[in-house]
Amino acid sequence: MITANLAEYHGISANRVEEWGDKIVVHTQDENGANRMLFVDKDTLRPIEDTFALASRRD
Repeated sequence: MITANLAEYHGISANRVEEWGDKIVVHTQDENGANRMLFVDKDTLRPIEDTFALASRRD
């Protein structure tokens, strides 16, 4: 349900989501194949601007 809402309303394609306290961490993959973590508000599912994203890439 959360992954469908993220895709439909925010254009975020999530591979996996986890609840972290008052946030949700969304695991995504960008167009270059890098894995990213995005933090979103638990109630609105909007990205939280003051958080960072981690990236890794498999070559």
